[in-house]
Amino acid sequence: MTLCVVRVDDAEYRVDFQGSAHALGVEALPGSPGARPFTLPPWRYADHLAALRAALRAGSQGPALDAEAYAQAVLQSAQPDGAAPSADYALLALWWAAGAGVEPMLADDAGRLAADGLAAQLRPWSAGERARALAACTRGDSPENLEMDAVAYLAAMVDACVVALQPHTPLADLDAAASCHVLHAVLAINRQDAAPLAAGAAGQAAARRILALCRVLGWPPARVEALPAHEADRLLQWMAAAGAEGPAPAATQPPARRRLADHPDAVVIRIEDD
Repeated sequence: MTLCVVRVDDAEYRVDFQGSAHALGVEALPGSPGARPFTLPPWRYADHLAALRAALRAGSQGPALDAEAYAQAVLQSAQPDGAAPSADYALLALWWAAGAGVEPMLADDAGRLAADGLAAQLRPWSAGERARALAACTRGDSPENLEMDAVAYLAAMVDACVVALQPHTPLADLDAAASCHVLHAVLAINRQDAAPLAAGAAGQAAARRILALCRVLGWPPARVEALPAHEADRLLQWMAAAGAEGPAPAATQPPARRRLADHPDAVVIRIEDD
């Protein structure tokens, strides 16, 4: 056994750490109730989803994570048939479940993720896959009475976006560090990083230009937006000269003053530690 000291916030724990794929041996804290050594088994992706489902609480701003309940689920894995270690180990449990301090890696532009011996091929999910997941994970008989299963939605996203894993491992069996990499990379690959279009008349004009180019070129918006600006302007000029559908280039559109009232309403789901 090789013991090391793990410091989480202001708490210190002596542990036998050999990586997230192996069990974590934990020495007893002096003065802790029922102090005795124990072992935390590897925390798997399936364990994370189950604990997340049990620890999510409805809040005024959407689902929020009950960190104490989540930590208790991790500690219970040490004694599945008996009393779990005391709450004195809650911070250690959260550290263990989050990949033991791993710095999450992201996929490259081709969707390849390589981190800590894991190799994964990822892809963004399609609009159709997302729509079906939303339909399957949402319940309610009116827009004012909708409930969303956020955990099932997250699982559907990961299932759709993970094309291959090396070494070949079922998603459910990924250890905490691998799960951390995959979850962060999948969320990032589906995030829209492009700046939103301006509100009001200017935004509407820009949207018409982008959509006109999409129709003519048969490209998705992201590919059109990546065009050099002078090439986009030239295409729009040719379209106007040929009488094709589409507005004049951006330079001929007068800017509109952005107002707070122009912003659409937004619904935000926030998941955070209490």
